[in-house]
Amino acid sequence: MPFNRHLVCDTHERQFLVGHDVGGWHVTEKQDSTVVRHVHRRIWQGVEREIQRFAITAEELKRRGWIETGPMGHW
Repeated sequence: MPFNRHLVCDTHERQFLVGHDVGGWHVTEKQDSTVVRHVHRRIWQGVEREIQRFAITAEELKRRGWIETGPMGHW
């Protein structure tokens, strides 16, 4: 996975993922075991905006006490 941020707090988790295939990029946000958002982007600029949104959300969660675990992707 080219981009993967995983955060936990107590028994809850949030995950932000971006994967690439021949048709473009899959952008996924998970809350606990549920996919709350999944989009397919063909244009890189849309992926960049998604990653920026993920980064802002992850930093806000960390300010609220969530802990980042596992791999982090950087473009």
